[in-house]
Amino acid sequence: MDHNGVAATRSALWLADAAEESPGVTAMAIIALALGIGANTAIFTLVKCVLWYPLPYQQPERLVFAMGDDTLEGNDRNAVAPANFGDWRKQTRSLQSLPITASRACKCNRRPRARANHRRGVSANMFSFSESSRFSDAPFAD
Repeated sequence: MDHNGVAATRSALWLADAAEESPGVTAMAIIALALGIGANTAIFTLVKCVLWYPLPYQQPERLVFAMGDDTLEGNDRNAVAPANFGDWRKQTRSLQSLPITASRACKCNRRPRARANHRRGVSANMFSFSESSRFSDAPFAD
């Protein structure tokens, strides 16, 4: 065995002795390593999915996001009123599909310190232009 192999063997034996003498420190080191590796894997998986894979739409450059404009109230990014959305849907000539989404906050119980749950609803044509067939057969009501 060469010098590097002997040094590696001695280091491994020293680590085994140290782990035997203080199992709490060893457990904390293993837990810290596991959490670090798991967090690193999760972050890089998310970055990979968001940045390297294309959107699951046939022509993602044609997607638009519309917001209401209420500059008199000082809010230039406002939710669209249902009546305005209905008018947009009837009058549009350039958009192939115009889905809508709505978010509501509700409390599930009447306790004073209860947290609000956020719920989101979408219209039936929300997934009609997606390449993913996951929702294509789902029974949505318009």
